[in-house]
Amino acid sequence: MRTIALAGLVLCIGALGACSSQPVVVRTTLPTAALRVPAAGRVVVRMTRVVPDLTVTINGALVAEKKRAERLEIDGVPCGRSKIEIASGGGDRSRVHEVREVDVRPGITTVIPVAAPKISTGSWIYAGLSSLGTWLMAAALLIAL
Repeated sequence: MRTIALAGLVLCIGALGACSSQPVVVRTTLPTAALRVPAAGRVVVRMTRVVPDLTVTINGALVAEKKRAERLEIDGVPCGRSKIEIASGGGDRSRVHEVREVDVRPGITTVIPVAAPKISTGSWIYAGLSSLGTWLMAAALLIAL
């Protein structure tokens, strides 16, 4: 009976580990918003999945630096044409660097979709081996009981 309970616990822990997390949303305000621009809008940078190091500038002003996010909401962006630079990746991921010119309008949210950096093959192998190690340890515990 104790073995069955332990096996159920191991399966529950494994199932919880496989669950996806909620979208990571970071909200910020453009640093120049303190200048009280008469008309301002909102820009949302939407990545295809959570990235650990999202960096965004708007018209040269740093808005977010190395933030873990899937969605970055920026308020106080002056209306008119804005140059938005989006960067992410490096290390175990490919690099993404995009420059977009967008027209920001008052009271309207401008959404910029961006493909997240791809994860390298080495990272997939590492993740698979570490997961395999966890399951082997759980199996060893079950056998020991």
